[in-house]
Amino acid sequence: MLVKMGIYESLMYLCCCVYLTSSKHNGRHYRSVTCLSDLTVTSDLTPTTLSDCASLCDINNREAFSFNTQTSECRIFIEGIDAWSTCRTPSDVKYFKLHGDCQSVPVPLGYNIEYPYYGSSARARFRCTTITDQPPVNSCPVVQCNDLHNLTTKPSSCSVKDVFNNSLSEYEGGVTCTMKGVVCQRWDSDYPHRPSFYRGRSDLGNRCQLESEHRPWCYTTDPEMRWDFCPVTDMDCGTPPIMLSPSTTIGVRTHTEWPYLGTQALAWYRCASFATAVPVSSCPVTRCDGDLTWSKANVSCSVNDCYDVTSQTYQGRVSCTNTGYTCQRWDSDTPHEHTTLSGRSDLQNWCQMSGESKPWCYTTIPSVRWEFCSVEQCPFDP
Repeated sequence: MLVKMGIYESLMYLCCCVYLTSSKHNGRHYRSVTCLSDLTVTSDLTPTTLSDCASLCDINNREAFSFNTQTSECRIFIEGIDAWSTCRTPSDVKYFKLHGDCQSVPVPLGYNIEYPYYGSSARARFRCTTITDQPPVNSCPVVQCNDLHNLTTKPSSCSVKDVFNNSLSEYEGGVTCTMKGVVCQRWDSDYPHRPSFYRGRSDLGNRCQLESEHRPWCYTTDPEMRWDFCPVTDMDCGTPPIMLSPSTTIGVRTHTEWPYLGTQALAWYRCASFATAVPVSSCPVTRCDGDLTWSKANVSCSVNDCYDVTSQTYQGRVSCTNTGYTCQRWDSDTPHEHTTLSGRSDLQNWCQMSGESKPWCYTTIPSVRWEFCSVEQCPFDP
């Protein structure tokens, strides 16, 4: 779990456009989109028609597909932790992603429903209106809007134990699925994945656990997806405070992405544009702390505060991860010993791109070795 992999590449925005065409198979609708995110390719196929491609995507129960109108090449995609996002494609390649009507999902008494959820218009999440002191029970609060046969009258146990305290790193809840609604694998099972943690722990069933990560997670029952985070209930700090434009870039507007990374306990202050100015050390992410207050955050919005995917460069000064953890200094081995950019005091604790596709850093949290940083991709000319 601590080996560096593109954990948060899977959490970029989904960019949608108007219908170019659509397909329906067994109640599943695929909608034309301009970008694919949260996705990794699982297979390359060569059907003869667009309809065949959509049908194969449906049969394999996957999220999206691409179709090349010139070569008839079909690629099927799945949501995954080591995912990527792309928007720039040849004009003859078309992207399609699962689309659902969540307005028709019945909402049981005692719950609210949130949709779209976690980057998908075909996914919804139930949230409890009241938290009780009853013991937690196994439950999955996420539903696929095109597949309601497993919908129950109690999608979440609404126990105080189901609330994740990120300050104390405690979780004893009963969630048994991932944020994408995939059922968790039992900890005492080696199928489809051989566990590296809690192996053989039959007492844990398939409930999400906190070991080695900043949020509860589990191995999944999907052979294509080894593990993922879980849709646990977060502490409620209310609406995050408004962020004013930085004094060094007067006139640059910011907007707040909240919830962020699928949780109401995080918010990202994003720059709507960038100005010609020297970057300042900043942390654009605020988190809901244990005392139910939002952590301190600030933004820079300099032209250097975005990363260039073409040249693989970043010269900004973001100094926290995309979950709000402060970055460890590169010339320090506390709490994490490392060899990457070791001894570089000139880099302080600013996020870097060394060896990864976007900026990242080691964290000051002993249980979380490293994470990506909340840094915008530089605008590109179409």
